[in-house]
Amino acid sequence: MWGRGYTTIPVTVRRVLGVGDGDELEWYMTDDGKILVKKQEGVERGDRGSG
Repeated sequence: MWGRGYTTIPVTVRRVLGVGDGDELEWYMTDDGKILVKKQEGVERGDRGSG
């Protein structure tokens, strides 16, 4: 974990998720405490929702 809450996603995981620079991820925690991560759909690279 880096400052400001940034995390490093291993290259193998990035490949499986099909993500790269500028993509956004969705993080979920299950009732039993497992963490699930998926690529956020419908968000284009560079679109940060500003405007």
